[in-house]
Amino acid sequence: MKGRTTSLLCWMLLFVLYPALSAASEPQACSPEQLKVITTPGSSIQTLSKQQLLTIFTMKRTFWSDGSPIHVFVLPSNSSLHQQFSEQYLSMFPYQLSRIWYRQVFSGAGQAPTRVKTGSDMLQKVATTPGAIGYACLTTPRMAEEVDHVTID
Repeated sequence: MKGRTTSLLCWMLLFVLYPALSAASEPQACSPEQLKVITTPGSSIQTLSKQQLLTIFTMKRTFWSDGSPIHVFVLPSNSSLHQQFSEQYLSMFPYQLSRIWYRQVFSGAGQAPTRVKTGSDMLQKVATTPGAIGYACLTTPRMAEEVDHVTID
């Protein structure tokens, strides 16, 4: 009986502490000025309206104006940076964005964006994929040099 109680106590403690531990391992959201929409270096895209950005990240627009395909990269929905991006730039919650992607995928009308695990993965993928777009917290000048960032009207 004592072993069973100890086991139950350990599980309860883990259940209580896990959210705090996982939140501590994730970087905090960045300042609104540091959160940038990024594209492949040398991209001709310098400015997008919020509406254009919304159509790109909801996967309704899949080609740039020059006819090249758009490759959208996003962080996991539970990422604080993804949540901040969704609210700041798209004026929607991450679950709403995910719902749009799932509807398109399951209806056969489109596909979901490519998910990357971390901010550094995002920078690397966007920097090396032609036609890529994503978002990142650009906290250092070196990070900003790796990709182009887009002004949002």
